[in-house]
Amino acid sequence: MGFHSPKWKELPIRLYTKRRAPYIEGSVKLFKRQILPAQTTISASTIVGENYQNLWKLRLLTQALWIVAVGSILMIGLWLIRVGRLDVGGTLGLVMLFANLAVLGKRSSWQLKGVVLIAELTIVGMYFPLLIGLRYTALSIAGAGVMVSAAFFNRRSAFALIAIDAALILLYGHLAQTGRIFPQTAPLADETIFLAWLKSAIVFVTVGSMLTVLIGGLVDSLESGAVRLRRLSDIAAASELKYRQLVDSAPEAIVLLDIESGKFIDVNPQAEKLLGYTAQELLQIGPIDLSPQKQENGRESAELAREYIASAIAGETPVFEWLHHDRDGVLLPCEVRLQRLETADGIFIRGTMIDIRERRKAQAIIQSLALYDNLTGLPNRKLFQDRLRHAIATSERDHKYSALFFIDVDNFKNINDSSGHASGDYLLTVVAERITACVGEGDTVARWGGDEFVVIAENLSESLTQAGKSAELIGEKILSALRDPIENPHQRGQFFQNTVSIGMTLLYGHIHTPEELLKRADIAMYQAKLAGKNRQRNFDVDMQKQVEERLALEGDLRRAVQKSQFVLHLQAQYNNDRRIFGAEVLVRWLHPQRGLILPGEFIAVAEETGDIVEIGKWIIETACRQLKSWQGNEKFRNLVLAINVSPRQFHDQSFVDFVSEAITRWQIDPTLLKLEITESLMLDNIEVALEKMAMLRESGVSFSLDDFGTGYSSLSYLKRLPLSQLKIDQSFVRDVAREKNDATLVRTIIGMAENLNLSVIAEGVEEEAQLHLLAKMGCHAYQGYFFSRPVALTEFEQLFV
Repeated sequence: MGFHSPKWKELPIRLYTKRRAPYIEGSVKLFKRQILPAQTTISASTIVGENYQNLWKLRLLTQALWIVAVGSILMIGLWLIRVGRLDVGGTLGLVMLFANLAVLGKRSSWQLKGVVLIAELTIVGMYFPLLIGLRYTALSIAGAGVMVSAAFFNRRSAFALIAIDAALILLYGHLAQTGRIFPQTAPLADETIFLAWLKSAIVFVTVGSMLTVLIGGLVDSLESGAVRLRRLSDIAAASELKYRQLVDSAPEAIVLLDIESGKFIDVNPQAEKLLGYTAQELLQIGPIDLSPQKQENGRESAELAREYIASAIAGETPVFEWLHHDRDGVLLPCEVRLQRLETADGIFIRGTMIDIRERRKAQAIIQSLALYDNLTGLPNRKLFQDRLRHAIATSERDHKYSALFFIDVDNFKNINDSSGHASGDYLLTVVAERITACVGEGDTVARWGGDEFVVIAENLSESLTQAGKSAELIGEKILSALRDPIENPHQRGQFFQNTVSIGMTLLYGHIHTPEELLKRADIAMYQAKLAGKNRQRNFDVDMQKQVEERLALEGDLRRAVQKSQFVLHLQAQYNNDRRIFGAEVLVRWLHPQRGLILPGEFIAVAEETGDIVEIGKWIIETACRQLKSWQGNEKFRNLVLAINVSPRQFHDQSFVDFVSEAITRWQIDPTLLKLEITESLMLDNIEVALEKMAMLRESGVSFSLDDFGTGYSSLSYLKRLPLSQLKIDQSFVRDVAREKNDATLVRTIIGMAENLNLSVIAEGVEEEAQLHLLAKMGCHAYQGYFFSRPVALTEFEQLFV
């Protein structure tokens, strides 16, 4: 079945022979139609082969014998009527009839039938002269035998038969001349009987030889043509076999479509496998029977199929995607290619079908990678921007407000650094899930990048006020959902108590571009960060101005770090004898446009951006260099410089190494370097803090606890820290002479320090009364405007004059 059907087999032969030998196809059809029985089915290679030659010889000789048999019956009947008895002629007729009947069977070869036919024609042709003399009838009958011999055997046998017949004719003439036989022959005047028979023999030989040559030549020509035809047939058969093998082994499904009926007339095994039908079943249907009513583009399958087929008939090669369904009704997306195939039987359409389900899966994966975040599965930035443009268009159409949220996970970097990236990734997936659960089904949640998410809540309200309230409720819902602790599966017993900061802006139609809306939401989120995190802020114009100023400050600060645009100011520290024993190092930013900027304007920003680490290194390096420069001066060589260290700087992995290397590099006395730390530094990881402080303490560096009493003061860690000094915060010193509670607190701190063998220094001393009271309470070191403001190095050195 399939491509082995007769129609398919004939197509390659016809295509091959159409240009080279057009007559071959006509000959094959003629032989099949006129010579072969109607029920006989043979291939093209058999037609031009040896078997076919035997077949047509057999059939022609059988028909000739039947004709002779019928003629014999008629002649015997007429003979009996004439003679009235069965004589030698009648008996001869019966013998020939029985001989005919004997060889008419299927088992008799064409050679046997040919010999019998030639013998009968020769006998009859040679018998008549004995009875009726020389007649053209007798010669024509004998000549028919010669022609049969030349046509079916060869010229040699035909010439031999001519010679035998001519010899018999001459024998008859001799016998008639001598009076032994008396045929009814009337010779011409002055002509002997033998001469008349001799002339008849010459005519017979001449005509017979001429016919033998002509018939033999014609037979040779036919046989030569048959040989050429056989060669062409062999080539075509080989081509057909190769073509059929290619078609049957092709990886794609191949079908042959009849244009008139719209049905398949041939299919290959891959088509059966793809569609789930047998070849016999497929030959009863067409492509429309295997298609849904409508294609994926919404058009009717029948209408679309007619267009593609018409395109193929016009000589084009349409390639398109098409939905089929298999035997079980499962839809099969295929890539289809149509080609026009023109043969002697008409025009057909050859179609190839490739299953593209796996290709589509791969395309879906590629699209997912391109448009969706690999970690959370949410839309990525590219897809979100498309969704935002769509939301703007929808808002314009429906005349309703929508909201855009920009969400940032608070302190996410700390989680990544302390717990590892796997824990950070898990946290992000949970955050994504919880945010998604807080919005509507038609809203969009996307991962913007890193620990940032964006949300579009569409069609909130036609009222600006109501839309704002709805957006605030959504933001509060997200904040509440993300306040719940998240257990870390990578560290047993650890929970993330994380929060987010949210910025929100409303959108209405095309008033603002997508870029402007994202900028507004980002600014609002930034304000939420500045306001203390774990909250939502809505965008307003003033907020944008503040954020722009903050961003400008951050940019300038980064450039300041790169160019070292800082100077050190020193605030002297005094003892009870009002002598300077040291100074606190205070940094100032020398801005190229704004001039000198105090630390209150930029230290908090540097702490958030991380620039504080580099600024701190510059301060330590500069302080060590200054101590080195004072080593040769008796006035300054024993001064102690106190340097403030921020928590972020202290927790930097290279902090201890950097301080130790700076001391070594400048070859200074480490006891002249004092690091001031705050109580908040202990809250992150006190064990790590103790280890770092111990390492520096062993090298000679001392520590002072700054702003003592204002934070989380705990005696449990205070007694463990390798401190040398407590610094009383200026908030207590300010009112120590007027407020009883402040005086009590200061007295307590001083007493505690004495019990722990720690020195005490009071900062913010601005009045004489404060100084006397502090000295009376047991304080021996002071710092404040009463003595000196923070001044530049040259002014500081002038204090010793």
